[in-house]
Parts: sequence; C-alpha cells; structure tokens
Amino acid sequence: MVSFSYLMDNFVSGFATKAFINFSQGLAPKPAQLFNTLDETSYPLYLRDSVAPLYKPKSLVCFTPICLSGATQYDEVADTEQLCQKYSALAGGFIQTRKVVDGINANRPILATSFGYIKQESRTNYQMELGLDLDSWLSSLKRDSRSRIKKIIRYQGQFELINTKNVADIAAFCKLYSQTSKRSAFSESYQFSEQQWHQLFTDENWQLFLLKHQSRVVAGCVVSRVSGGFDYTFMAHDPGVYDYSRAIIYFLYNYLSSQSSGYLSLGGGISENDSLARFKLGMGAAPVHFRRIKFVVTNRLQKNVSTNRLNELMEDKWPLL
Repeated sequence: MVSFSYLMDNFVSGFATKAFINFSQGLAPKPAQLFNTLDETSYPLYLRDSVAPLYKPKSLVCFTPICLSGATQYDEVADTEQLCQKYSALAGGFIQTRKVVDGINANRPILATSFGYIKQESRTNYQMELGLDLDSWLSSLKRDSRSRIKKIIRYQGQFELINTKNVADIAAFCKLYSQTSKRSAFSESYQFSEQQWHQLFTDENWQLFLLKHQSRVVAGCVVSRVSGGFDYTFMAHDPGVYDYSRAIIYFLYNYLSSQSSGYLSLGGGISENDSLARFKLGMGAAPVHFRRIKFVVTNRLQKNVSTNRLNELMEDKWPLL
C-alpha cells in the first residue's frame, strides 16, 4: 500500500484554485468567496439561497467545491461559529477539508453546540503513485481492470495521447464532455459552456489531454497541477470495446510518470464505496481519507423540526441544502 503521509500538510485539489472558482461561478447563484479561517488559510466557499423547506425564508447555505478543497486545518466548532457570525443568514452547509485522517476513527457522533449541530465524518479520495514500472502497476490493479488494461496494451500502437490547448481540440473535448454528461446524467453543477472551458485553459496549471484511437478522439481529461502531484479533475469518453475510460488513465499515468514524480489523484465517488469509487480503487489507486464537516444552525430552522428528524438529515449526503 502506498503511503501518503506527505499529503498531510500540502495536498490541495484543483477545485481549490482561483482558476476553478472563476471557471465555475455558475455552480451557485451567489459568487464564491475566499474565506479566511482562524489559521489564516484561504479556501473557496460557495454561498447560495437554500431551497430546503425546513429552513426559515431567505436562509443561506454554504459548501466547498468537491474533494479536498477546503481549509488545511478546520476547527469544527470555532471555525463554523466564525462562519455563522460572518453570514448571519447562514443556516447550514458542509466544509470539505484537506486534512488527511484515519478513516476508521474520523466519524464522530453529532455534536450539539451553542449555535446548532455539527457532524464530522471521513470522505475517501483515491491516489495513484507515479513512477511505478508496468509490472508493479499492473499488480496493483483489480483483476477486471488488469484484464482490460492488458487488452489496451496489446493494441496501444493504435492510440495516441496528446496534451493540447488548440481551439479545435478544446471544441472536440467540449462535444465529448457534453455527450458524456447527458449519458451519465451529470447534475447542472457539472455542465459547462465552451467559453468556460476556454477560460479555464488560460491558466497554465490546467491542462487538457485527448486520447485518440485510430485518429479519432475517444476520450479526454482535464488535469490540474497541484502541490506534490496532479489532480484528474474532469474526464469524458466514448463508450467502446476498448474501455476508453480506463485507457485514458493508463496513457495519462505513463505520460505523467515520464515527466514528474508524486501522485495522480483520481478523486472519490459520488458517495462512499459506490461504483465510481470501486472503479478508481480497481485502477490501483490507494484510498486516502479526509475530514468533512456538516452543520446546521438552530435559529435558522423552522420550529417544527424534531431532533430525530434533524439527526436523520444530518446523516444524509448533504445536510439540509
């Protein structure tokens, strides 16, 4: 198992960069904020009007974008209280942190505070160590992924991976991403215009890779350069007999290993241990657990919310958004 202890202090996500904040302003009606925590670490924070009927009218909820994009250090009581003081209409939300934890012991019971309720839990991200030789990497894959990758290797002369910011190539990726988002029923938060993609690629730390099979673009991914490695931030692919979703990871892994050391982060699942998480684990990625904070502010709740109902909602994927 790969050790990722060096991520404790400096691991960041592409979703935590200013370039992504500018790119993704459509995620919420209100602009993203850069919020300074008590340890003076800035992280992106989105605010939006709540649609949950359990909150009082004109309540706000907050969230940090995706995985490992919040504060490096976060005190669940003091820092959440500071958030509530800064935004008086804040009714709840969740903060994803960059704090790597012991996944077994990170989950804690719901905590009652002076301003509401807080729940701390772990969330799993999957990381691949760059630089392994082919045999070592193949041995780390689950049997199904290993079988599929070996098939790709047999025909790898038919494939070409290109690193590009060519206008026509960006357009090809946009088309492929749009097709993938419809086929996989992406939420509105993950649907972007071609203009937004062009804006993102003006930042040198964001790179577009396209995979061609017999000269046809069959997959693409957006990779961000982060501290100590790379973040596999977005991807799109055609369905095909060669399993292009695995093929692009294989060719990208080889390319990055030839250029740099460190890791390639594949992100996590939509929920813990779902099919997406199992896919990433099957590709030889090691699980890394990080801390997430969910909270609800009592004085923004409607009076008819029972404690039992509140506890149920706090266990849900998103708390009362």
